[in-house]
Amino acid sequence: KFHLIKNEVQSKLPNATLLLKLIPLEFITNPLTSVDDYNDLCIGVYNILPPKHLKFTSIAEQLPEKIEFRTAQQPNGQNIHYDTYIHLAYTRSIDREWLCASWSDSQGKENSVKTWYIGNSKTKFQEICDEIWRVTMKFISNKPGRICLVLTRLDSVLPDDELMHWRRLSSSTRNLHLAVVCVGDNTKVSFYDEDKMYPSFKPLLLDESLSERIDLKSLDDYEVVNIDKEVHGAIFHSPLQLANSQHRCAIKSGALMKFKKSSGNDMIDKFEVNLLNCPHSDSAKLLKIILQQFRNLSSLNAWFGVSKDEESHIPWHVLSVKKMMNVIVHARVNELPQ
Repeated sequence: KFHLIKNEVQSKLPNATLLLKLIPLEFITNPLTSVDDYNDLCIGVYNILPPKHLKFTSIAEQLPEKIEFRTAQQPNGQNIHYDTYIHLAYTRSIDREWLCASWSDSQGKENSVKTWYIGNSKTKFQEICDEIWRVTMKFISNKPGRICLVLTRLDSVLPDDELMHWRRLSSSTRNLHLAVVCVGDNTKVSFYDEDKMYPSFKPLLLDESLSERIDLKSLDDYEVVNIDKEVHGAIFHSPLQLANSQHRCAIKSGALMKFKKSSGNDMIDKFEVNLLNCPHSDSAKLLKIILQQFRNLSSLNAWFGVSKDEESHIPWHVLSVKKMMNVIVHARVNELPQ
């Protein structure tokens, strides 16, 4: 139906651009839907309207803690400074017939999401990889200096044929350095939490009776914390094996974590991040930067209409790919005979 409406409108207004936004009927009919929910919906719609470089909100650039002067060419593999980070996340359906990709810069000012149908074609995947790379080149075309492309594969797996394509494409691009990570939110990694006082609100999650009344005369002594937005990162001492690829081990592994209310010990939502390819020698420093940027991008979930509270510890470009794939795999495509 949308396709018919689009053709009808563009036949009369050829320069018009129509976008489709699906909204659950329950959201509209529910009398308990709050003004804040409608506000988030409007902002999410605004952020997907062209021109795409204009956003209601974006992540402010973080000022460097110290200024590093680089006066000479550093040995190969030792220069770990990048002027720009571009994030590309993608996944393929289990039957390998669908592929979805999402792009974002580290501030969320520029972004895009696209889905392709591969079907049974033996050449379509390579063609799609080439198209993804062309879109990526447009993202970096106006970016100066050294650029790091953080290529993120969902489902904690990266098949050899896919890795081969990305290495082939990245090797032909100057000033672009490829970092490859595999991520997954269904990790079986268990955390043994020995620190009962970190973060500071953890005791309240376990026992609400520990909460105290606010002293209105000393408001300056309090800090307001939105627990649902508190995301913490961890880098493991030892790398992990990929959950869905037993023959491959990460260079460095870490996770984003969000603490939640729980009556038992399962009070941590986890998002596993495994670094598979590092363009320089300091893999720990690069993974720390990636985790920090993933945490920042997760704060845009509500603003981009991806998620409000559910899975809010997952960066928006990864979560958008995951949700799109969960929906599109149910679409039926009638392929034309060859």
